[in-house]
Amino acid sequence: MVEAVGAAIGPDRTALRLSPGNRLHDIEESEPARRHRRPADALAGAGPAYLRVVQSGVYAALADPRRRWSGTLVGSYDGPEPGGREQAERALRAGHADVYAFGRLFLANPDLPERIAAGVPLNAPRETGMYAGGAEGYVDYPAMTE
Repeated sequence: MVEAVGAAIGPDRTALRLSPGNRLHDIEESEPARRHRRPADALAGAGPAYLRVVQSGVYAALADPRRRWSGTLVGSYDGPEPGGREQAERALRAGHADVYAFGRLFLANPDLPERIAAGVPLNAPRETGMYAGGAEGYVDYPAMTE
């Protein structure tokens, strides 16, 4: 599939996201390591621009694929609380990711880079409204200066 998309639009415009251990929609995943190693191993020949790996369970979702994937690896965390600066710095320092994505924290903090640089507390994401199609819970969080 990744090779077909890459052939159609170019591998430099293609990426894949792996979310082992994601419990969204009550998914119960047995053996996430075995299941998610195969795509990471198979991607070497497909040459996508990057692989995004989301750590959300107990399986070391970032550390394991890094041993299998030498291209750009984008890491992120999706647990009960979204990963913050400390988690991102640990992943980057350990070499488990080249880039770190913040997702929900960026939505809840329209000025996230400035907040991180200033050491200002972050807005907590609200569970309602986010990705629901309207402004509430999506673009109505206060900025640091408000």
